[in-house]
Amino acid sequence: MNKIMLFASLFVVSFVMGQTEVFNEDFQQGIPNTWTIVDNDGLTVDPSVQEFDSAWITYTEDSLYGDTVAASTSYFDPIDRADRWLISPAINLGVYGNILSWEAMSADPSYPDDYKLLISTTDNAITSFTDTLILVNNEVPYWLEREVNLSDYGYNDQTVYIAYVNTTFNGFKLFIDDVKVRIEDPVSVEEVELVDVNVFPNPTADKVFISSTSNVTYSIVNMEGKVVIPEQTKTECSLVHLPQGVYFLQYEVNGTYGVERIVKQ
Repeated sequence: MNKIMLFASLFVVSFVMGQTEVFNEDFQQGIPNTWTIVDNDGLTVDPSVQEFDSAWITYTEDSLYGDTVAASTSYFDPIDRADRWLISPAINLGVYGNILSWEAMSADPSYPDDYKLLISTTDNAITSFTDTLILVNNEVPYWLEREVNLSDYGYNDQTVYIAYVNTTFNGFKLFIDDVKVRIEDPVSVEEVELVDVNVFPNPTADKVFISSTSNVTYSIVNMEGKVVIPEQTKTECSLVHLPQGVYFLQYEVNGTYGVERIVKQ
């Protein structure tokens, strides 16, 4: 895919010598009929997004660099909260080392979308998704690859279903793509735990402090993805010269990458 993309490992980053991919869906041929789509809000989409006649559709536009993705809207008339499910077919996990990854993006930085990722070990009925893997608030307006180690949650050697649920109140468009599950050989994987990075105060009027147990290298980009503060390692970062708005601090710690959202008042 010709995406401009960052990588955010939510729990563990693995340096892999051996792995096996057991599931891969890129939506290039549409959303397969093996996936389940559920409109659990029953709301009416705004006329400006009338192409979203289903809770999730396949979608492409210039901002997607010619790619085709799974998309869901949360722009309703009247305004309300989305509850729109995209559920995978059955995925057979390995004995250990099961890593789920996907790519996500909000279409409009002024109306970022929220979603949750759930898992079921029984079937694809929405009532069966009793375990939440992560909650994503205000997904970034550029492609970001996310990753969850399912084995860390105890999901091994079983059949599971994965659900992406658009939960946004008055957003716009949420894009999901390249959903994959790989099995990593535990003998040939070196795992590095993600180091906590704290950015405060947030919101802020003038500066932020970056705190971590390890050295952090970071840069700050605006909502359009333009770097406004180049790469540095200082623990104090002045934002006085930046206009009010939302920015993203992209950081690296010991080979692990992440993103923190900053509001400049």
